[in-house]
Amino acid sequence: MDARKTRTPLWIALFLALALSNCDISDMTNPDDTGAIPKPPPEISVIAGDAQLELRWTKAVTATGYEVYYHRANDSSAAQRWYPIEVNETNLVKAIITDLTNGQAYFVWAKAVYEHGTSDFSEPGTGTPIPPPSWTDPPIPVLTPWDEVLDLTWDAGVNAASYEVYYSASPTPPPEDLPTLSPEANQGLVAVSGETATTISGLTNGQTYYLWVRGVNSAGRSPFSGPASAAPEGATAPPHAPVLTLVGGDKRLTLTWKGVRWAKSYRIYYSTEENPPAEPVPDSDLDLTTNGQNMQAVIQRNISNGLVYYVWVVAVNGKGDSPFSERVDAETKAKPALDRDNPNFKIGEAAERFINEDQDNGDRLSRKKETALGDLVSDGSAWYVREVLNEPIDFVYLNGGIITGAIPKGDITVGTIKGILPYNEDQLTLLTLKGSAVQELFDFASKVRHGGGGGSGTGAWGMVSKEVRYTLDYTGRDNSDALLSGLTIRGEPLDPNRNYRIATSSYIVAGNDGYWIFLEQGQSEKATRVPVTIAIIDYIYAQDLPLLPQTDGRVTLIGGAVKRIGTVASGN
Repeated sequence: MDARKTRTPLWIALFLALALSNCDISDMTNPDDTGAIPKPPPEISVIAGDAQLELRWTKAVTATGYEVYYHRANDSSAAQRWYPIEVNETNLVKAIITDLTNGQAYFVWAKAVYEHGTSDFSEPGTGTPIPPPSWTDPPIPVLTPWDEVLDLTWDAGVNAASYEVYYSASPTPPPEDLPTLSPEANQGLVAVSGETATTISGLTNGQTYYLWVRGVNSAGRSPFSGPASAAPEGATAPPHAPVLTLVGGDKRLTLTWKGVRWAKSYRIYYSTEENPPAEPVPDSDLDLTTNGQNMQAVIQRNISNGLVYYVWVVAVNGKGDSPFSERVDAETKAKPALDRDNPNFKIGEAAERFINEDQDNGDRLSRKKETALGDLVSDGSAWYVREVLNEPIDFVYLNGGIITGAIPKGDITVGTIKGILPYNEDQLTLLTLKGSAVQELFDFASKVRHGGGGGSGTGAWGMVSKEVRYTLDYTGRDNSDALLSGLTIRGEPLDPNRNYRIATSSYIVAGNDGYWIFLEQGQSEKATRVPVTIAIIDYIYAQDLPLLPQTDGRVTLIGGAVKRIGTVASGN
C-alpha cells in the first residue's frame, strides 16, 4: 500500500488540495441556498449555434427556476430578458436563446429564483452565434499519391473550426449524418484540427480511394464536399538521397532534412573519419522526429566535444536503398556553464513567438488546446527525465495551468522561462498507472471545461508529450463533456492490463485540479524534486537550433470553442 495514502485520508487530501490551490469549495458545487441573499448561478457555459446560444450551468438545490438575460454589451442593467426557465430534478440547467444575429458577440447572465427571493446576476458568459461551416464554391480535395499514403489539401471553409475527412474504397458518398467511423484499411472518418491538409496512411497501393471533406464547428457540420479520388502508388525504384544540414552542439549532433518521396525509412551514419562506417546509428540511439516532411535526428550517445563529425543518410524503400547522401560535417564544442540563477543568462533562441494568449479574450491557450508552448514543455520534461535523470517513462502528462505566459521571438533567457513557469511546486514526479487507470485519466481530461475565459477548472486542461495521441469531439456537446476517441500511446492502442510509467507534476499528483486518479491509483511514486522550470531551462539550453513553434496533432479538437489563431496556426 502507498504510504502516502496511509498517512493522508482522502477527505484531508481534498481539503489540503483546495487550500493549496486557493480554490473555494463553493467554486466546485452549487449547494442549497437558504440565506437572506440567494446565491446566483455558477459559471455559465455557452455553446454557439446557428443564430442562437445554448447556455448551461449547474442547478442550485432549492432553486425553483431561472431568469436569463442577454445583451450585446457587458451591461446587465440594459440586458433583455429571455423566457423564464423551469428546473427539474436534474443537476444541469439548459437555456437556448434564439433569433440572434450570427457573427455578433453577446453577453449572457442568469438569475436564480428561490421561494425566498431572486439572486443577483451571475457573472457574464459570452458567445458569438455562427452558422454551420460552408464554402462559397463546393471544394474538391487535391490528392497526392505516395507509397501506401495519400496527401490531401483543400480550401478553408467559412466558419469552419475544424474538419473531417471521409475516405473509402467505394465511390458511394458518405451519409451526411455520419457521426464517427474509426479509420481502417478501406474506410474511415479522420478528424483534422483546424488545418486544411492531412495525410491518410496505411492504404493499399493500387487501390483507388475516394475522399470527401466537411467543415465542423459548434453549430454543426457542413455537407461533404465533392469527391476526389486517387490510388496510392508503390515505389518503382529506390528513393533519392536526402539533402542534409548538420549542426554541432555540446556532445550532440543535430541533423535535419526534407523527407524524400517514396522513402519508407532512413539509415543514419556518422564517423570522425571522412568515409561512412559499416553500420548505421541504432534507432535506440537516435531522437528522430517528423513534422510533415521536416525530419530531425539528434545524435548524442558516444559523442565527444572538440571533434569534427561526418554524417551521411541513406533513404530506404521496398525497392532498395538510395546512394549515400552528400557528406556533411560539424564540430562539437562545450557550452559555457549554465547559470540557472542569472535571469539574463541566454539559453536559446525562438525563431518565432510561442504565443499563449487568445486573441479574443486574453486567456491562456494552454488551457484550451494543444499549443507549441505546451508541446515544448511536455517534450522538454520527457527529455529531462530520460536524458538527465536516466529514468524510462512512457509519456509526460501535465496541466495547462502551469504555463502563465508566452515566449517572444528572439533570445530566450533563464528569466523568460521562470516567468512563464513560475510555480516551484510543479516538480517532476514519476509514477506508474495501470492501463485501465490511464483510460480513467484521459476520460477525466475529456471533461475538463474547454473554451478559456479564465474560469475555474480550465487550468486542469491536459498537456501530453509526443508519444500520446487522442481526439476530443465537442460537436453538439457541452464544453466540459467532450467525446474521447483514438487514444494511443507510442502508436499503439491503450492496453488496460499494462503498467505505464508517467512523468507528471507533484502538484497534480497531490490530487490538485481534480486529478484524484494519480493520488488514488498511482503506484511506485518517485519524487525527483526537480521543478518543471529547471527541466525546461536545461532542455532549451541543450538545443542547437532556434526553436520553431509547431504542433504535431497529438490532441485533435473537433467543434466546441475550437478556433484557429493567428498565422502560426500550427504553433499555438
